[in-house]
Amino acid sequence: MTKTKRLLKALQQPGVVTIVPMPEQRRLFIIGDEFLKSFEWKEVRGKALDRHGSFCMRCGRCRMDKDDAGEPVKITVDHVKPRRHFPELALDVGNLQVLCGDCNIAKGSWDHTDWRGKFVDRDEVHALFLDMRGEIERLQVALSAALEGRGIPISKKRKAKLERAQLGLPLAG
Repeated sequence: MTKTKRLLKALQQPGVVTIVPMPEQRRLFIIGDEFLKSFEWKEVRGKALDRHGSFCMRCGRCRMDKDDAGEPVKITVDHVKPRRHFPELALDVGNLQVLCGDCNIAKGSWDHTDWRGKFVDRDEVHALFLDMRGEIERLQVALSAALEGRGIPISKKRKAKLERAQLGLPLAG
């Protein structure tokens, strides 16, 4: 008797969870790429984003951040227990976490790390983002002033921000 058959037999003893085999066609659909295009997946993915927010639960990045290539960070919904190994949990919102594309790829389908609740709360992340955005705007204004001071042309938008900063007005707007 193989290890798998012994395990299945042990798990099917009274008082132990009974395993109901999933039809092979359904299992193949869930572990395939077509699953990610299905209405079922899009619906449960939306519920996970509503529940957890759209920022990475591992590193804290959000869509407004840029990745190493300078592109907006891609936010994904990850299966804590990978659907490849646990197809019966593929549509269980309790098995989902929100990760950025980089963290999701790094996690892979062999890792069962649950990052939910291990990062700072969303309000702290948002406050940090606003502080960083303000600092970036101040640096952009300083750079614009330095460029203009050297006679290097700057865009109308940058010129407007520079003028707002010189008048002591808020930079946004």
